Amino acid sequence: MKYAKQVKLAAELADELRKRVSSYVSFVEAFDTNGWPTISLNDGSAATTEDNVFIRVRPRDWSLQKDIIGNTQVVYVPSVIQIAVEARPRVSVLLAS
Repeated sequence: MKYAKQVKLAAELADELRKRVSSYVSFVEAFDTNGWPTISLNDGSAATTEDNVFIRVRPRDWSLQKDIIGNTQVVYVPSVIQIAVEARPRVSVLLAS
């Protein structure tokens, strides 16, 4: 598997999140179009108060990915964990009288 290190890291992270964050109803482990593992968390509430978290684990970009012959090297670089959180909008309503 090309991204075995990232897949293992994402699986361990998802297991830890399941133990520590019980308020989320939905835990979905998947892969994006690049083959990098992803984790989606959803609290299952109505759309206006929904709390979503998206996590992607990917290898760090490395500029020297070819060896002297031109073959792709096995890259042992650190992984990057990207987190996207859907923030609840802060709305102030001014009522006119």
